[in-house]
Amino acid sequence: MTPTTFLLAASAAVFVWAAVSDARRYLIPNATSLLLVGLFAAFAIFSPSDIPVLGHVLAGSAAFAVGAGLFYGGLMGGGDVKLMAAATLWAGPNHAADLLLITALAGGLLGVGMLLARRLARRAAPAPSGEAAATAMQARLPYGIAIAAGGLWTLLLLGFGA
Repeated sequence: MTPTTFLLAASAAVFVWAAVSDARRYLIPNATSLLLVGLFAAFAIFSPSDIPVLGHVLAGSAAFAVGAGLFYGGLMGGGDVKLMAAATLWAGPNHAADLLLITALAGGLLGVGMLLARRLARRAAPAPSGEAAATAMQARLPYGIAIAAGGLWTLLLLGFGA
């Protein structure tokens, strides 16, 4: 196994870890984003092709800046912002659009799936009232799953040299 193949595989495992963590606890550990940044640095060093590191850093920084604004507006979680910035670091300017498209599609599928699951659960159980109904309507979407899907797609593109 080449060093770049190992780094791509390790990064894929970190994206999966982030998705599972978000699905289980609505929490994306900071370590996932930090590991992805470190793994990208190693990938850039060991890659046989020339990686435009500055472009990747600028793309990741732009994603973080936009995400920070969404976080402060209450529209995105902090872990999601950091994971998206790390994924965009990997994507760089050449694959950022691919990352955003796959993340959006995966997020849409995730949202539809959660809505269908809630509808089926409502039919199977008695209708909640009062506070229970309000809590059910405010259920969060673990968007780290969608970001991880976009990140995995990006790694796939990088692995095939696209």
